[in-house]
Amino acid sequence: MSNLSVLKLEISSSRYLLIFGLIVHGVALVAFSESGLALSFFYLIYGLIIINFFFFVYKDVLITSGTSCIALVYDHGSWQLHAKDGKIQKYLSCRCLLDNSIFTLIELKNGSVIKRLMLFSDQIVLEKSHQLKVILKN
Repeated sequence: MSNLSVLKLEISSSRYLLIFGLIVHGVALVAFSESGLALSFFYLIYGLIIINFFFFVYKDVLITSGTSCIALVYDHGSWQLHAKDGKIQKYLSCRCLLDNSIFTLIELKNGSVIKRLMLFSDQIVLEKSHQLKVILKN
């Protein structure tokens, strides 16, 4: 049996996701304030809305472990995505859409069901990340 016929990636929380969200929302706030379309009072209101929106969107990252998926399993040609609530979703194929040093974007398919998963480099162990990339290239 090949070493690459079975792979279990345990997905943990990511600090990179939190930093990425802060940067995107910060740039949006600066762009809005520099546009000259709002008065200083509206800057304050908009800033509060952005901060509240950020915490609403990323509350899962801030409060819990940061992801709804806890594991991605490859077993002899099929893929399984394990959720926190115990549900297991099965997929027939997986491909890498984007791979860089910060994150890997993969797409899981089962017929017409498509799931895209962004795995930041601090969410999975480096050795498992290399094994995943080898499996996806085959």
